[in-house]
Amino acid sequence: MEKAACVFIRFELEDGTFLEDESFERYYDDVGAGIETVEAPDGYEIIGENTYAVEISRDESSNLVADPSEVTFQVRPVSSSGTSGTESSSAGSTASSGKNPATGDHAPMVLAALAVLAAFGVGITSKKQRS
Repeated sequence: MEKAACVFIRFELEDGTFLEDESFERYYDDVGAGIETVEAPDGYEIIGENTYAVEISRDESSNLVADPSEVTFQVRPVSSSGTSGTESSSAGSTASSGKNPATGDHAPMVLAALAVLAAFGVGITSKKQRS
């Protein structure tokens, strides 16, 4: 059986602390590209976007590889009322800074990668390679 490509999903608090117990791996068993959605761990909310772009390809040894191989999402605890209390101030801070959210938002990279793939006639789904 062929080894699947893997993306390691991590969650980080605003103070830089990683929630290692909430980290997980997502596996891919075919070549392709797309946008994936991640849910926040129980008791937390993701700051910014909860998606990431991933491209699965083959390396020079024909092994499946994921790009990126790791994605980090910044999260904050949710209060017992269901809101963080800083939601309105944080929501505007990303847009005013002119930077991508600190959630691993790779939208510009994905759009460029998809444009290149489309130029070469490669779709999101692919056919199995013949040996």
